[in-house]
Amino acid sequence: MPGKLQSLPDRARLLDELDECIARSGHGAELFALILLKLRGLGTINGELGNEVGDLVLDEFSNRLMECLRPSDLAFRTTGAKFVVLVPSLVGAGQAELAIKKISQAAKQSVDVNGHSLKLNVTAGLAVYPEHAQDPQRLIYCAETAMSSAKSLAKAFAVYSKKQITKTLSVLSLETELEKAIDNGDIELHYQPKINLKSQQVSGVESLARWKSKAHGAVRPDVFIEIAERSGLILPLTLLTVNVALRQSRELQGWSREFSVAINLSAAVLNDPEVCELIKRALGIWGNEPGQLTLEITESAMMEDPRKSLKILTSLRSEGINISIDDFGTGYSSLSYLKRLPVNELKIDKSFVLNMMQDEGDAKIVKSVIDLAHNFDLAVVAEGIENQESLDQLAEMGCNFAQGFYIARPMPFEDLKKWLSSSSWGKQTIA
Repeated sequence: MPGKLQSLPDRARLLDELDECIARSGHGAELFALILLKLRGLGTINGELGNEVGDLVLDEFSNRLMECLRPSDLAFRTTGAKFVVLVPSLVGAGQAELAIKKISQAAKQSVDVNGHSLKLNVTAGLAVYPEHAQDPQRLIYCAETAMSSAKSLAKAFAVYSKKQITKTLSVLSLETELEKAIDNGDIELHYQPKINLKSQQVSGVESLARWKSKAHGAVRPDVFIEIAERSGLILPLTLLTVNVALRQSRELQGWSREFSVAINLSAAVLNDPEVCELIKRALGIWGNEPGQLTLEITESAMMEDPRKSLKILTSLRSEGINISIDDFGTGYSSLSYLKRLPVNELKIDKSFVLNMMQDEGDAKIVKSVIDLAHNFDLAVVAEGIENQESLDQLAEMGCNFAQGFYIARPMPFEDLKKWLSSSSWGKQTIA
């Protein structure tokens, strides 16, 4: 067994190693496996506890990884939390799958570092030579495809199959069409109203991107947003959303001088150094006050790179833009981190709100989040309102704002204007 992991600084070195494995295997006479591994949760640890703790965790995982392998196996750390394992002399793919399962189990065991008990997970992709590919480039591609499949299915690992290729080709087709839709401005925004529970009047809307593909019909937001994130289209998609939302919300100022529009930011956009300047430029173009814009970020997005997120959010907040933590209660942020964040609003995840009238535990969680937010001088939005009883209960708990199907479903802009003119929550707020 190797004494420690070797360094694999670039793809060229990996190709060289694979060439050697192919030669040793007798050019197809023996099976060997390529396993790509990514250690999940390291970004959160670095943000919460510092890079020094993260490095100690990486060292511990590296040791555990080596203990899971045979003396003939080769293991490398590439960049960050990514690893490569070459498993020679296989009887079948099942042997490599057993290795992955051992590695996954080893990662899940608590790591005790500097008084902290930490748990990790891995995502892995497996490709077998020569069954899946006969050359190094193709073998890497197959392993990467398998790892992407595991990630999308929220599985610990996946073995490459041709079905994944079919899915990949479909995604590539959607990616090409999505890029054209963004360039042509064919992404439509729907808006869901948000009401002030004290005044019982609309206070703003959340904007939600919708896309109807010419070839595939209506594409679910989670599907095309994931495609945008993977392909690098997420920034232009977000900028299109920001500009359309700001332009259209200008027409809604007559309903309330403080009418605001909320826009969701993904982790990929949140960590882009250009995002602050681009959003400020959009505000200047359309003439909106910074306080009329709310940016919603999930806890998990912030924890992708906590230090960078904190810097960018602080810059945006210093401009007067509102920052909201979306789906609060389902992510990773601790109270110590929450205290440092430049946010002024928490949004309670609908999974707690939907059942709070039947589930005492959910009701306690909702009340605790409201009290916690108010102790930090933050406003609270509850989403997932589906009946009057929930609305009344939230008002009694001191919640500030609410949105959900009971108030209104997301709707196109022209329908929103009609709703504002006819709804009891909208028509009385004209300034």
